Amino acid sequence: MVTPFKTKFAPVCPAHIYEAFAENRYIPEQILLLAHDVVANERKYEEVFSDPIWDNTNVIMDNSVVELGTAVDADMVSEAAQIVGADIVVLPDVMGVGEASTDATLEAWPHWYWKFRDYQKMILIHGSSLGEWLYSAERMMHLEPDWIGIPRITEDTFCRDSGLHRFQLVDFAHAIFPEAKIHLFGFSNDVHWDLFSACHPHVSSIDSAVPLRLRSSSLFSEPQGKRNNWWADCVFNEQMITNCHLVDVYIERMSA
Repeated sequence: MVTPFKTKFAPVCPAHIYEAFAENRYIPEQILLLAHDVVANERKYEEVFSDPIWDNTNVIMDNSVVELGTAVDADMVSEAAQIVGADIVVLPDVMGVGEASTDATLEAWPHWYWKFRDYQKMILIHGSSLGEWLYSAERMMHLEPDWIGIPRITEDTFCRDSGLHRFQLVDFAHAIFPEAKIHLFGFSNDVHWDLFSACHPHVSSIDSAVPLRLRSSSLFSEPQGKRNNWWADCVFNEQMITNCHLVDVYIERMSA
């Protein structure tokens, strides 16, 4: 008997695109929402995600550090999580800086652990070198989080120069956090390596807005370009759903 493939792609987009997904019967198993955007557009998100069609979708509530430069506070994440009924909250982190990011996570952990006691908790591991990344991971291993996040910036900060990709970082993360699920944050400029890394059996999911922004199904070769005003101006088109499905198809095929 063939085991049904569990999709791994978690699309990232504004509320009206998720609404269009639902209207077209495309309901991902996992999505990632941005806390600041949910709070700023509370009525729309509440309207979209009150639909029972989303009941079986796992919702990650991100701290918006990539979009805002710094992570939003616990109160905003809590407000956003309640608006949409999120399942997972992402603790504070600092992009690409191992020591500062780890310090921020460790400092926040006691308060977040209690405030979000009804949610699964995700921590991100950062570092400017493999050694710093591993040191960051080991500093946090005693937290025993539900989820580990590996950011796309690792591809640029040290993986490429070291001949590594997130696929190998997953092995290290699983060794240090054997009970945690692993999520890959975002697509880098090398989408082929991102999807290859997502094939890892210990990876539960990978998120991105990139496939939704492409004009074709050439996921590996079409230039991403910059997001610019896409978030505010994007309009749903069927290519978005086609590309979301294709991401999962490629991951499945490369996993075989």
